[in-house]
Amino acid sequence: MKNIKFYFQLLAVLVAFSSCDDVIDLDLNDGPIQLVVDGQLDNSAAQPDTILLKWTGSYFVNKPLPAATGATVKVNSSDGATYVFAETAEKSGKYVNQTFVGEVGKTYTINISNVQGNGYESETFTAASLLKRVPPIDSLKTNYRPENTGIYDKGYYIQYFGPEPVGSGDYYRFKMYVNGKLRNQPSDLAFTSDQLVDGNYIDDLELSSEPCEEGDTVKIETLSLTDDTYQFYLELQSQMQSGGGPFSPPFANVRTNIVNSNASSNKKAVGYFRCVGLSSASIICKP
Repeated sequence: MKNIKFYFQLLAVLVAFSSCDDVIDLDLNDGPIQLVVDGQLDNSAAQPDTILLKWTGSYFVNKPLPAATGATVKVNSSDGATYVFAETAEKSGKYVNQTFVGEVGKTYTINISNVQGNGYESETFTAASLLKRVPPIDSLKTNYRPENTGIYDKGYYIQYFGPEPVGSGDYYRFKMYVNGKLRNQPSDLAFTSDQLVDGNYIDDLELSSEPCEEGDTVKIETLSLTDDTYQFYLELQSQMQSGGGPFSPPFANVRTNIVNSNASSNKKAVGYFRCVGLSSASIICKP
């Protein structure tokens, strides 16, 4: 009887708690507005290199971040050359250089100044990145799985073949474009170090868990990364995979290599500037 009585008392407490539907409005202060830098330069002449500048926004405002306009953006090469990135007329906050082609082994330093708004007009921000070697892609092949297995879905899977250079300390990111569109979901962020494959030939490497369809044109890009850029992607992946549960680490900004030239200024920037070596190959999915 005591156990039965205790059970009903406990049930009454649980019901009481479950019936509480009070809405709690959180009054959270927005942090200071900061400059956001997203810049990637490579050694390919296929398309112009681009620097994107934006402002941070409120967490609860579901709309694109506002563009940071009017800036002077220059990139200096370790060989003394200077490249100006001009803001485009068709998209505010997008800064482009039509002639830049990076070279492996050179370090490139970005300088961002005169950003208009939020008290940033007199601030100058810099970041540097080494453009590292990138191996060629020998070939791509398709592996067709004719039925769903519970692990893999039916369709074509892309396999990568190519060398990995001798000498440890290389890092890579792999990007997949299907019919010209980048696969850009969190699960598509694929990157690795050469720690376990240094100097070996890579074959049968499948780069996506999602299949392609017959007739799809698939392009794979290999991007070389610096160690710091690799760590940036590790932190980014950790943030994206955090479930937000009671045992998950708190959300925080990932690392940035964008620094204010005036160390005593309270004007900061987030984001990342990186140089990558780029190689690519394409294949059409067919029997």
